[in-house]
Amino acid sequence: MNAKSGSVTQTVTATMTVIPGSTFDFSIFNNTSPVTITAGQIATYSLDVDPTVLGNTFPSDVTFSCSGLPAVSTCAFAPTQVASGSGNTNVSLTIQTTGAIPASAKVARKLTASLYWLWLPLPGIVFAGFAGNNSRRKKIGACAVLSLVLLLVILQAACGGGLSGGGSAQPGTPQGNYQVTVTAAMGSLSHSALVTLNVKP
Repeated sequence: MNAKSGSVTQTVTATMTVIPGSTFDFSIFNNTSPVTITAGQIATYSLDVDPTVLGNTFPSDVTFSCSGLPAVSTCAFAPTQVASGSGNTNVSLTIQTTGAIPASAKVARKLTASLYWLWLPLPGIVFAGFAGNNSRRKKIGACAVLSLVLLLVILQAACGGGLSGGGSAQPGTPQGNYQVTVTAAMGSLSHSALVTLNVKP
């Protein structure tokens, strides 16, 4: 840079250093100790998702996923994502497990549904019996009695264990210790945290 006054000229050299802009980054932490539950219960974890530079906000939405879940289980997040413009955010992770359903319980459910449908025609049968002549009433009455006897026989078989069975009609979440990986992603940038789940039978 030159400065001139009359016949006098002064030259000063100025140096400018360009510093590249810092790249945004974030972290995810699990704040919860290992959780032990029985199959069929829900495990809950507290996660922190924070920009690495204090005071920064997320330039884009952050989404979540989990891997390494035990069989017959699902995970969910609240909130489901961290919206752009947000700062430090606490996220709740829940892992829903499934309890086993014994074969006898499944048979009992089917039996209950079947009995429900068998009972439906009875009011119509009774009404028709009152509306008809004596001979017709006797026939319809006999049908109603037979239907009731059939229902009682089925109920007795169920209560007496005639429909019971061993094993499981629907397997639940297997017992064991699991390391579930939770991944937070913002575009091509992602970070993960581990949560520990112990499932008892």
